[in-house]
Amino acid sequence: MKKIYLLAILSFLSYGNSIAQPAEMADPTPTVTGSDFSKKFFIGTGLAKGTFQNTNFSDTQFGDIGATLHIGFQKRKEGKLWETAITLNALAGGAKEYEQGASTTKSVKIYYKHLRRLKNGLYVGGRMDLIDFYLRNTPALGNNASQINTGSHLYGSLVHDKRINDHWNLESSFDLGLLSLMRSSSSFAFSSSQNILENGEFDYQNTAASSPFGLKYFEMKSLFKHINIKTSLLFQYKKRITLGYLWNVSRVAQVKHYPMTIAQHNIVFRFNITNKTEQKIKK
Repeated sequence: MKKIYLLAILSFLSYGNSIAQPAEMADPTPTVTGSDFSKKFFIGTGLAKGTFQNTNFSDTQFGDIGATLHIGFQKRKEGKLWETAITLNALAGGAKEYEQGASTTKSVKIYYKHLRRLKNGLYVGGRMDLIDFYLRNTPALGNNASQINTGSHLYGSLVHDKRINDHWNLESSFDLGLLSLMRSSSSFAFSSSQNILENGEFDYQNTAASSPFGLKYFEMKSLFKHINIKTSLLFQYKKRITLGYLWNVSRVAQVKHYPMTIAQHNIVFRFNITNKTEQKIKK
């Protein structure tokens, strides 16, 4: 828990350092102040490394490795930034402690971002994960083989743009989860959350209880009950090529003091299929 908070604090400090630049003397020479308009459609793929632990069942940690696919669209105009994308992940791995601990993971995210520019390339706004679906399957667990998480999440977001040189540009971002509407469930009744039980019993004929999309049993989780953090560093070379690192972590507890933690590191190669840019000149 302390490590997660430390990473969040360091991320905020890095943003503060990036915008705390000394004032410069006025220069009568016309200068390029930045991209006033840009529009790009991108597709990317890369390596994904994930970890999973659900202390509601055991302290066993699972490690996975696989692939990630990103498809999205970003537009900037008059100091505003919009971005929407879909992210697909497929991983396989298991627990080192057990020979029968093999597992597979599949996840889908569809998100939308809207931010406004303040100064020095800093944008402030929000992100909404419209769909967040996570499926883990561990056959050795038998009746409890499947772990399914579904939900939507609202974040406070920061994006910072920095022109490194004539060929390279760095876009860094930080998203902090503020509110989540979510549900975590597994394939066997005994591990269902308490709000699904009625009079202390589980109704096996209740389709809303067995469906991961049954809104009746979704729960609202605030910042203090669901740690949900995302960061990214995207290095764009000229107009087409982007190399990036993305990290995210989610930590939430169905039962107090027994959290479930999911984290993933991504190394991605992104290609801008289209990238139209116009620069504003200040005289």
